[in-house]
Amino acid sequence: MTKKIHLEININSLSALEVDVLKMRFAIGYEKTLRQKEIAKALDISVGRVSQIEKKALTKIRNKINLVS
Repeated sequence: MTKKIHLEININSLSALEVDVLKMRFAIGYEKTLRQKEIAKALDISVGRVSQIEKKALTKIRNKINLVS
């Protein structure tokens, strides 16, 4: 498997909200990265919640990568 396939597998394991947060945070499909405060405003959630979602999503991705490697 290539790294691209691994990434697709990992993205499929995330919730829609997790995907949205990571896309905004890492400028995937956006012109620039957004700060957690900007993401919170766009999604109408707290900055703390954005942080939790981002951390959980990245942990899921890391765990999947470790299992595949």
